[in-house]
Amino acid sequence: MNGREQVRLTRRFILEAAHIAADDSGGFVTRWCALGTLWAAMRGQSGREVTGQAGPLSQMRVQIIVRAAPYNASNRPKPGQRFRDANRCFHINAVTEHDPDGRYLSCLGSEEVVV
Repeated sequence: MNGREQVRLTRRFILEAAHIAADDSGGFVTRWCALGTLWAAMRGQSGREVTGQAGPLSQMRVQIIVRAAPYNASNRPKPGQRFRDANRCFHINAVTEHDPDGRYLSCLGSEEVVV
């Protein structure tokens, strides 16, 4: 998809932000809180196998395109947040304008799955 193609937002994602909270053992736990629902277009870019703490992981890079929103708006994705689609999570690594008119945002991210 380039900036000149028609964008078809046919997938429904939940935008989530991480909140760090204390656990009962003196440590911390990450909880993900929903910020809202966004319609998006998604495509895979590349994939590879990496070694994680629990063993091998399949890591897929993705591009997720959503409607643009003003800076600091709660529905504007930011790096460090994630998109959820049922049981799948896509971590957002970078966000940039997708088209010359600034109508869409391109979110570059990744999905990791235990192999």
